[in-house]
Amino acid sequence: MGYLWTLENLAGWAQSRHVDARLWAARHLEEYYPEEAAPIMASLLQDADEEVAAMAAEYFHGRPDPRFADSLLRVIETGKGFVLASCARALAEMGDDRFIPLFLKRYTSESLRLLDHLGVLAAMARLKRPEGMWLLRELMEKALRKLEKGNPVAEEN
Repeated sequence: MGYLWTLENLAGWAQSRHVDARLWAARHLEEYYPEEAAPIMASLLQDADEEVAAMAAEYFHGRPDPRFADSLLRVIETGKGFVLASCARALAEMGDDRFIPLFLKRYTSESLRLLDHLGVLAAMARLKRPEGMWLLRELMEKALRKLEKGNPVAEEN
């Protein structure tokens, strides 16, 4: 017995201009067609809606597939928060450390939220890379400076 929605139906809805339709399609693609969903989910990694992109990124974290490593790397160059962290973790699961220099370049050239750092640090730790220790030490020093200034929650790169 087949499903009510075909892979082609869901692929079409994943390209809808309505965010709720894309989110619904992504959920059902993962549930009903987990093996076939990868190319569609890769296209959703760059979705304008962070929730849709996060769902696609989490899909690859749960199902790392080296065929889509380059799609994940593109997100490392621009993504934030949960999307960035999930892509880094998926790449780490694949043993692909190309995300590290891309992230370090971003880290030194722009302000990123603490959430961005923590997820990528976890991915670096999985690969046992020294860059993760350097970044962790730097983040701890910044946290101590904030405490000394009496503002422990202020955002800082």
